[in-house]
Amino acid sequence: MKKITLFAVALIAVSFASCVKTHTCRCVDANGNSTSTTLPRQTSAAAKTTCDAYSGYGETCSIQ
Repeated sequence: MKKITLFAVALIAVSFASCVKTHTCRCVDANGNSTSTTLPRQTSAAAKTTCDAYSGYGETCSIQ
């Protein structure tokens, strides 16, 4: 019984590690101007992919 409980607790902990939340993507262009975009309800990996897509427009972008 203890093993089942421990396994259930571990599974819940892992599920919270990849939770969905709001991230902010900050981009800086060649002139030093910065813009921020809110990326709502995304996992960290999805937010990084979305933010990296903005870098293709001559800006350097990163998740804040």
